[in-house]
Amino acid sequence: MATPSTASPLDRERALYGDMEERTEPKFIDWKQAGTSVSGVLMKIERIGMEDGGEVSRYTVLALDEGQEYSFLGTYQLDQRIRPSDLFKRIDVRYEGEDQNIRRGENAMKVFRVRVWSKRLDPAQF
Repeated sequence: MATPSTASPLDRERALYGDMEERTEPKFIDWKQAGTSVSGVLMKIERIGMEDGGEVSRYTVLALDEGQEYSFLGTYQLDQRIRPSDLFKRIDVRYEGEDQNIRRGENAMKVFRVRVWSKRLDPAQF
Protein backbone atom coordinates (compact mmCIF):
# COMPACT_ATOMS: atom_id res chain seq x y z
CA MET A 1 0.00 0.00 0.00
CA ALA A 2 1.34 3.45 -0.96
CA THR A 3 1.80 6.10 1.68
CA PRO A 4 0.08 9.39 0.86
CA SER A 5 2.52 12.24 0.25
CA THR A 6 2.30 15.26 2.51
CA ALA A 7 4.58 17.29 0.24
CA SER A 8 2.93 20.05 -1.75
CA PRO A 9 3.12 20.00 -5.55
CA LEU A 10 5.66 22.83 -5.33
CA ASP A 11 7.84 20.82 -2.93
CA ARG A 12 7.74 17.87 -5.32
CA GLU A 13 8.72 20.21 -8.21
CA ARG A 14 11.66 21.51 -6.16
CA ALA A 15 12.80 17.97 -5.50
CA LEU A 16 12.77 17.25 -9.23
CA TYR A 17 14.05 20.53 -10.66
CA GLY A 18 15.83 22.37 -7.85
CA ASP A 19 14.97 25.69 -6.26
CA MET A 20 12.63 28.03 -8.04
CA GLU A 21 12.67 31.79 -7.78
CA GLU A 22 9.51 33.77 -7.27
CA ARG A 23 8.75 36.27 -10.01
CA THR A 24 7.02 39.53 -9.22
CA GLU A 25 6.11 42.53 -11.32
CA PRO A 26 8.55 45.45 -11.42
CA LYS A 27 8.16 48.13 -8.76
CA PHE A 28 6.46 51.17 -10.26
CA ILE A 29 8.06 54.62 -10.05
CA ASP A 30 5.57 57.48 -10.27
CA TRP A 31 8.02 60.44 -10.24
CA LYS A 32 6.07 62.40 -7.61
CA GLN A 33 9.08 63.60 -5.61
CA ALA A 34 12.03 65.53 -7.06
CA GLY A 35 15.27 63.61 -6.59
CA THR A 36 13.71 60.21 -7.27
CA SER A 37 16.02 58.19 -9.51
CA VAL A 38 16.61 54.75 -10.96
CA SER A 39 19.87 53.29 -12.24
CA GLY A 40 20.45 49.99 -13.95
CA VAL A 41 20.10 48.24 -17.29
CA LEU A 42 17.26 49.17 -19.63
CA MET A 43 15.56 45.80 -20.16
CA LYS A 44 12.34 46.63 -21.99
CA ILE A 45 10.44 49.37 -23.79
CA GLU A 46 6.80 48.69 -24.55
CA ARG A 47 3.65 50.57 -25.49
CA ILE A 48 0.68 50.09 -23.18
CA GLY A 49 -2.92 51.22 -23.39
CA MET A 50 -4.31 53.83 -21.06
CA GLU A 51 -7.83 54.13 -19.65
CA ASP A 52 -8.55 57.11 -21.93
CA GLY A 53 -7.82 55.00 -25.02
CA GLY A 54 -4.37 56.47 -25.67
CA GLU A 55 -1.01 54.72 -25.45
CA VAL A 56 2.12 55.49 -23.47
CA SER A 57 5.63 54.05 -23.29
CA ARG A 58 6.56 51.90 -20.29
CA TYR A 59 10.25 51.41 -19.52
CA THR A 60 11.66 48.58 -17.38
CA VAL A 61 15.06 48.93 -15.71
CA LEU A 62 16.94 46.21 -13.81
CA ALA A 63 18.82 47.74 -10.86
CA LEU A 64 21.94 45.55 -10.82
CA ASP A 65 22.98 46.41 -7.27
CA GLU A 66 19.76 45.04 -5.78
CA GLY A 67 18.44 42.71 -8.50
CA GLN A 68 15.08 44.52 -8.52
CA GLU A 69 13.21 45.57 -11.65
CA TYR A 70 11.56 48.99 -11.80
CA SER A 71 9.14 50.36 -14.37
CA PHE A 72 7.97 53.86 -15.19
CA LEU A 73 5.80 55.52 -17.79
CA GLY A 74 7.15 57.74 -20.50
CA THR A 75 6.71 61.48 -20.72
CA TYR A 76 7.44 63.57 -23.78
CA GLN A 77 10.92 64.32 -22.43
CA LEU A 78 11.70 60.70 -21.47
CA ASP A 79 10.43 59.42 -24.83
CA GLN A 80 12.78 61.85 -26.61
CA ARG A 81 15.81 60.84 -24.54
CA ILE A 82 15.41 57.06 -24.17
CA ARG A 83 15.63 55.20 -27.47
CA PRO A 84 15.17 51.58 -28.58
CA SER A 85 18.91 51.52 -29.34
CA ASP A 86 19.47 51.98 -25.57
CA LEU A 87 18.14 48.50 -24.72
CA PHE A 88 20.65 46.55 -22.59
CA LYS A 89 22.67 49.68 -21.84
CA ARG A 90 23.20 51.09 -18.36
CA ILE A 91 20.88 54.01 -17.78
CA ASP A 92 20.38 56.57 -15.03
CA VAL A 93 17.12 58.55 -14.85
CA ARG A 94 16.63 61.26 -12.25
CA TYR A 95 13.48 63.34 -11.75
CA GLU A 96 14.61 66.94 -11.21
CA GLY A 97 11.18 68.50 -10.58
CA GLU A 98 8.61 70.49 -12.54
CA ASP A 99 9.04 73.39 -14.95
CA GLN A 100 6.16 75.68 -13.98
CA ASN A 101 6.67 77.74 -17.16
CA ILE A 102 5.56 74.85 -19.38
CA ARG A 103 2.06 73.58 -18.64
CA ARG A 104 -0.67 71.49 -20.20
CA GLY A 105 -3.87 72.29 -18.38
CA GLU A 106 -3.18 71.95 -14.67
CA ASN A 107 0.01 69.89 -15.13
CA ALA A 108 3.50 71.37 -15.23
CA MET A 109 6.15 69.62 -17.34
CA LYS A 110 8.26 67.09 -15.44
CA VAL A 111 11.99 67.61 -15.95
CA PHE A 112 14.41 64.66 -16.03
CA ARG A 113 18.13 64.09 -16.31
CA VAL A 114 18.82 61.00 -18.42
CA ARG A 115 22.28 59.47 -18.80
CA VAL A 116 22.97 56.42 -20.97
CA TRP A 117 26.18 54.40 -21.07
CA SER A 118 27.57 54.09 -24.59
CA LYS A 119 28.25 50.32 -24.36
CA ARG A 120 25.53 47.73 -24.86
CA LEU A 121 25.71 44.78 -22.46
CA ASP A 122 25.24 41.19 -23.56
CA PRO A 123 21.53 40.34 -23.10
CA ALA A 124 22.45 36.70 -22.41
CA GLN A 125 23.83 37.66 -19.00
CA PHE A 126 20.39 38.69 -17.81
